[in-house]
Amino acid sequence: MMKKHILLVLLTVFAIQVMGLDATRKLPEDLGFVEMEDFTPSGPGWYVRDHFKGYPGTPSGNKFLSGYRKGDDTATGTIEIPKAGKYYLWIRYIDLFRHRKNMGFKLKISADGKQIAEKEFDLKSVRTGPDKKWGRKWNNFARLVWVDWPVELPAGKLTVTVAKSSPLPKNGHALLLDCLAFTQDSKYQPEVSDFQKPIYVKIKMLNPGKRPVGIHIRGRCPHAIFGSTGPYNLTKSGLHKGTNTGLDDKNISTLLKAGDETPWVNISPLLTMTGDNKIRFYAMEHFRRPLPRAVDFTIYFSADKSMKGLYKQFTRRGPGAGINCMINLKEPDKISDDASNSRKSLEYAQAVPEMPGKQPKIYPFITFMSLDPLIEQRETVDNELRVMRMLGINSLDCSPSLAAMPEFGKLEFIKFVDHHYTFGRTKPKGCLAAPDKQRLSVALKKYCGELIKEKVVEKNLFIKVQDEPGFRLVDMPKWKACREGFKVYLKKLKLTPEQLDIKSWKDVKLELDKTGNPYLYYYTLRYRNQIMADFFKLVTEYVKDCDRNLSTMANFATALTFNMIRRGDDWFLIFGSGALTYGWTEDWLNQTFCYQLCGYQMDVMRTACSIRNYPYGIYDILSYPRTRWDIVCKGFTEIGHGAQAIDFYYYGPHYTSGSGASSQHPYIYKAIKELCYATGAVEKYIVPGKNPRGDAAMLLSVTSDIWNWNIEPRHYGNIFGTERAFLYLLLRHLGCRLDILSEEMITGGKLNDYKMLFITGSHLDKSLVQPLTAWVKAGGVLYLGAGAAQFDQFNQPLGLDSALGVKRGKFTAKEFPGRPAYELSSREMIHTVNFGKYKIPAICGFESLPESGKIIAKTAKGLPAAAMFECGSGKVISCGFFPALGYMQEAVKIKKQAPKTPESLYSCTEYPAGPRSFMSRILELSNCHPALTTNDYLVEANLIRDKETAIIVLSNWSGKPRNVEIKLRGFPKFKKCTSVINPVKITKNSDGEMICTMTLSGPGDYLVCE
Repeated sequence: MMKKHILLVLLTVFAIQVMGLDATRKLPEDLGFVEMEDFTPSGPGWYVRDHFKGYPGTPSGNKFLSGYRKGDDTATGTIEIPKAGKYYLWIRYIDLFRHRKNMGFKLKISADGKQIAEKEFDLKSVRTGPDKKWGRKWNNFARLVWVDWPVELPAGKLTVTVAKSSPLPKNGHALLLDCLAFTQDSKYQPEVSDFQKPIYVKIKMLNPGKRPVGIHIRGRCPHAIFGSTGPYNLTKSGLHKGTNTGLDDKNISTLLKAGDETPWVNISPLLTMTGDNKIRFYAMEHFRRPLPRAVDFTIYFSADKSMKGLYKQFTRRGPGAGINCMINLKEPDKISDDASNSRKSLEYAQAVPEMPGKQPKIYPFITFMSLDPLIEQRETVDNELRVMRMLGINSLDCSPSLAAMPEFGKLEFIKFVDHHYTFGRTKPKGCLAAPDKQRLSVALKKYCGELIKEKVVEKNLFIKVQDEPGFRLVDMPKWKACREGFKVYLKKLKLTPEQLDIKSWKDVKLELDKTGNPYLYYYTLRYRNQIMADFFKLVTEYVKDCDRNLSTMANFATALTFNMIRRGDDWFLIFGSGALTYGWTEDWLNQTFCYQLCGYQMDVMRTACSIRNYPYGIYDILSYPRTRWDIVCKGFTEIGHGAQAIDFYYYGPHYTSGSGASSQHPYIYKAIKELCYATGAVEKYIVPGKNPRGDAAMLLSVTSDIWNWNIEPRHYGNIFGTERAFLYLLLRHLGCRLDILSEEMITGGKLNDYKMLFITGSHLDKSLVQPLTAWVKAGGVLYLGAGAAQFDQFNQPLGLDSALGVKRGKFTAKEFPGRPAYELSSREMIHTVNFGKYKIPAICGFESLPESGKIIAKTAKGLPAAAMFECGSGKVISCGFFPALGYMQEAVKIKKQAPKTPESLYSCTEYPAGPRSFMSRILELSNCHPALTTNDYLVEANLIRDKETAIIVLSNWSGKPRNVEIKLRGFPKFKKCTSVINPVKITKNSDGEMICTMTLSGPGDYLVCE
């Protein structure tokens, strides 16, 4: 079998040479090639592994030879050398930049049992030097690389043996070998595209419009978030690389008129070897001139530069200028165009059964529609618009030209959103402290002018001005604008050199090290947040200058879950200052094992946006590993927490050039329709409704996040922020609805609306001591987590304990929690906390408590683990361990041991009872009685009030049907209670309490209590 494979490979290489793989790239005539997965292992230590996501690129044959299993086994193959001499043997393998313990492999070449040469590879990363050939080291921890080996070889068949340098590599990305190439050409640098089968393309122009045109080619490669194809231009003179190359006035004679044809050109080297390449072919006269309105042409795909080898052909006619094609090099006979793919989408939508509820008409359900009517075929656009409306989508993330189409209004689409990113317009590039105001102003006025010209301003929900914004702290000192702006910022705060512990203003510097000057460090982090807010505020002002009705949005990444200001995004500052006018984030939440935290995100956003009464919403991510249940359950939770718009990120369509599209998956159609239609039945209450005050409050201390910022691994090192997120989850499992408060809200008196406050942050602004003390002594209950509220904004003792008359011992942090899906589950137990019949693990850190006050729990060794202290008319509850970290750790362990099925939720669906019992006791001691509860901790209940109506939003996080009892307290007797999806039975309806039961068959439901 090996001999046959080598022969076929050599014949294929020869055939590629004869046909000419690429006119601009010449391959050596003696080039040979073998796949490493065709080597024969001597034992289980080597095996064939399929391609997987997690690194840039793909292996040439979609498989690897892997040596990850334990053992000293080898694997052997053969190569055929045409003549003796010096050869350059190239091997392609995965290179790891970190985690390099027990790496390395050896190649041995022999003939007739006698070894000729040997070389060891991968003992260190080839990306450690200044060579940028393989990309950014910090961004790609693992990637495919080519490494050469000059070696003298005799003619004939030679045996190649691969052996391990260590019997057991410690990382699953280690010892992943792709292929070998060899030649005597010393100048040859291999590219994986050199070994792909050619696919030839030819365009025949039927009607170019008013002027001759070229065909612009641009697209996206599979398996890469930012991987793009192109740009290229195809004319009568062939394929030209570049945005406008071949389309300038010098080449006008080579542009296509009616009846003209391009030559056959091989596009295979432009494409990724594995997966669907999404390539758009569209006509243009010049890149910077308007596209022709209606172009007719035929595109041919062939194996051999002739119609005899034809795979597929597609003709586009009518409005638009282009056609989208999906091309898989492994299956060229299945090349498809956008029209045929849109018909498949329509079939999926039509197959979705009827859903309870009705089409929403006022609540904005949005999805990305990456179709441009100026380019795409009209049938494609029409089919996809029909799909959207069948599913209940009533708003689109699309171009203004699509929103201006008559079909947009006829199909009852109500809103559209679009993006115009702004961070690139700075001088110097990347420095947000130095916006290029001229470029920003001109660009935004031009863009907003298009909205005005198309008469779609009223349809626009918001303009997204940046995606996942971030400003790297480490870059700030190199920019003059940041260095000089810092001094201006400090003076505006009316600070003096003495207050900053420096001799004079000449000594001001950006302090990135928290072990350095604590005053400068604190204000440096605050200054970074201010830079971000100031930049957004400038953008918003330019937009508002064009039309006061336009809103600005930036999609904030999910760093909030553990540290809100990890990327420099202080939501309280940004929305409180009016820098942006529409709140937005995404429920990506990967590596948390808990999509239920989307409610936490929404509650923080609600706080930030409430300062100026801005609306807010969220991206409900559709992509794998999310199931239908995940998608719908997230949606119910987000709406229950006040989201005023949901954008399903993102539908696609998948055959366009966007990344992460999901329209190829039939299950998302049912998920979208299920949530949209259920919401449509109650949207008249949801849209004007508001979340009533929570049962308790939780403090999100930006000061704490500042002092726990630069901790590895990334933001997962913030032990206090991680406990904050999962304590929120733990309390939600007890039905306790939490309002998130900022430090400014505490000093502003907002705390007086609540009877209980949870604090987990290690640092607080000193100004909080007085209002916190007064609130507690007046009857409030303060929960202090382990290590909480110990230091002020300058890393000095806060003094809250002495103000409250409370004594706490020393807090010791043992290790950082890490990512829930990875490191958290392996954290060692410091103590076992005994609480009733339960044993709760204390991990990551522990705070000793004195034998005073009322002891609530002790460790197995008898140490106080939680205690309550009287303080005036109020109480202070001090917890010496992290119950929420232990809660999540145990849930993750259960999750990892549970069998996986296609319907398994990504989120944990079983949590230990001990931490819930413990925290339930805390609520009881605090006299905190949640107003809305269920008898199932995995069924979350949220409340929305609209005048005389209460909407109970249920989210079923179990992944299975549940029999649930719901209790609502604090309302007068209801006239009527109905549900949207499942039958509901009212068992009690009196002044002060309503109790009902329901079999919750799916991910969620709405109860309408009038």
